[in-house]
Amino acid sequence: MKKIKKLQLTLKSIIKYPKIVYDINSIKSNIIFFFPHYNTGGAEEVHLDIIKSVSEQNVTCFITEQSKDSDLKSQFEKNSKLIELYRWGWKISLKKAMLKTIARKINAIPNAVIFGCNSRFFYDLIPFLSKDIRVIDLIHTFLGEYNYSMDNYSLKHVPNIHSRVVLGENQKKKQIIFYAENKIHQDLNKRIHIIHNKISTSNTIYKKDFDDQLTILFVARNSEEKRAQLFIDITKTCLELKLPFEFTMIGDFDEYFDKIGSNVTMTGKITDKLLLQFYYEKAHMVMITSKFEGFPMVLLEGMARGSVPISTNVGEIPTYLSEDKQTGFLIDNSQDELKIRTDFVKKLIFINTNREILKKYSLNVQELVKIEFNEETFTEKYQAIFRNSLN
Repeated sequence: MKKIKKLQLTLKSIIKYPKIVYDINSIKSNIIFFFPHYNTGGAEEVHLDIIKSVSEQNVTCFITEQSKDSDLKSQFEKNSKLIELYRWGWKISLKKAMLKTIARKINAIPNAVIFGCNSRFFYDLIPFLSKDIRVIDLIHTFLGEYNYSMDNYSLKHVPNIHSRVVLGENQKKKQIIFYAENKIHQDLNKRIHIIHNKISTSNTIYKKDFDDQLTILFVARNSEEKRAQLFIDITKTCLELKLPFEFTMIGDFDEYFDKIGSNVTMTGKITDKLLLQFYYEKAHMVMITSKFEGFPMVLLEGMARGSVPISTNVGEIPTYLSEDKQTGFLIDNSQDELKIRTDFVKKLIFINTNREILKKYSLNVQELVKIEFNEETFTEKYQAIFRNSLN
């Protein structure tokens, strides 16, 4: 079945080739993005926000891999000239010809700037580009310890990357150490820039009732690093201990339907933003069990509506969230999963008997989002990084 699907996609890619080449030759903008997907996901939402920050310049966006769904496709199309590469973006026997075709076009564009994230095609393109093409990338989270990571895949191209965006100070420090370990000249550290993700906020202050049953939200795509099974194991222990928590699980988690207890509600994937906002407003807390993250949009969405985070201490999360800062609860991610589960449950027991702190935390995270993750700063910083590249 997989072979048939691959064959069908290859045939579709070949049929699409003339249109792809025509669209490439028709590019008129000098800002060109390379992203892998337009499916539902926090990273994809961030990529879309970056495009929107400069969309008035009629930008082009290449989608270099196969998307799982088309939920955000119309938004990408609305804000850019969208070009899907199909298997020309990742099949080895097709990719090299496409790299040369795209490079030839970009090299002919005055003051061209390319921006990429999570796309191997983007990094593979760099050697084909003229030296005067400005290159910017975004690394959502540092994963240098994994051979498959974009940190490692992009390493040999770092001297040709003029600006690298990371999400926070913690990640920047890790990148600098990683550069030193791999003999990257320290002058290139100056090319690392911090730009936080953003979330739209309102003047509304959400004041929640933390005295009765507490609702905890888990929103994610069903991928390995999100550790949905760990979340379910936590809910089961809470049920056994008769803790007064209800859990809502939003995402493509149908395969877990027979594994959840009576304290868990599964909604399936939600693409309606107003409906999703309703769940964030209803929730008292947002839980992250991930193995790794940058700073998840799920947390920002919840925090903007007064939901208190409880999360593994991964990525940039500890930079802003902790009990010391009165902004959330962190679980040590360096332990085995059984100990992580135990610590989550212990923390929930503590929260249940110290509910008065949730009201303060809820107000604090709403203020934090407005100060550190606001739309104006995000847009200004991205526009500045493109403006500096174009000059």
